[in-house]
Order: sequence, then structure tokens, then C-alpha cells
Amino acid sequence: MILMWVPNMQRDYLNPDEIQWLIQANEFISDPMIWISEHMIFNISRLGTIMPLVLLKFILPFTSDQEIVRVASLVLYFSTILISLLISKRILKD
Repeated sequence: MILMWVPNMQRDYLNPDEIQWLIQANEFISDPMIWISEHMIFNISRLGTIMPLVLLKFILPFTSDQEIVRVASLVLYFSTILISLLISKRILKD
């Protein structure tokens, strides 16, 4: 699974999901109350993709938006792999 991700790191454009994350993170930073009223009511899972981007923008203020999305995408991808492995280990153990 990790090897499948390597070609995605070499491309110089963002995929549609990453673009949507970036737009919503910038919208959250500019006006959090409007973002919460529009997005949190209908899709609470969006919080899991937007908050890492918002935090990375504050931690790494001098990086470009594309680099921040790449880092967040990597973190989300590897955390999904880790969670999947832990769940499968737990299931196989029982």
C-alpha cells in the first residue's frame, strides 16, 4: 500500500479531493463561523480533513498550500494504514 502512494508524491498538481480540502481550510481560516454553519451541519467528517490543514498552516506558515496539502494527505494516508493494521490485528487476535 505504501508503494502505491509513491507516484502520487511526484505529481505537481493536486487531485480534486486535495483541492476541496484546501479551499475549505482557507474558508475556515477566513471565517470559521460561516464554515461551521455551512459544513458541520451536513458533514461532520469534513472536520477530520480540514483541521489538520488548518493546524499545519499555523505550524508551517512559510510553506505553500500545495506542500501543506501533500503533508496532510500523507499523514491521513498513513494513519489510515495504521488504523487498518491495528483493527485487523485486533480482529485476528480475538
